[in-house]
Amino acid sequence: LTCGRDTCRVPYLELGLRSELNRSTPTIFYSGLLHGDEVVGPTVAVYMVALLASQFSEIDEVILKP
Repeated sequence: LTCGRDTCRVPYLELGLRSELNRSTPTIFYSGLLHGDEVVGPTVAVYMVALLASQFSEIDEVILKP
């Protein structure tokens, strides 16, 4: 996947306990860019991720993947 002349970098976030992840762990994909003319989508996605991340305790893992 390229973005112009560069490789695209798409940041994503994994929320969960790494010790409990396995091949049968469900995965949910949230996108704030469903329609190109809806400018509120990315902002709502960021707020939703912040809300989900705030629900984790100090011993849980929150990892940002570049």
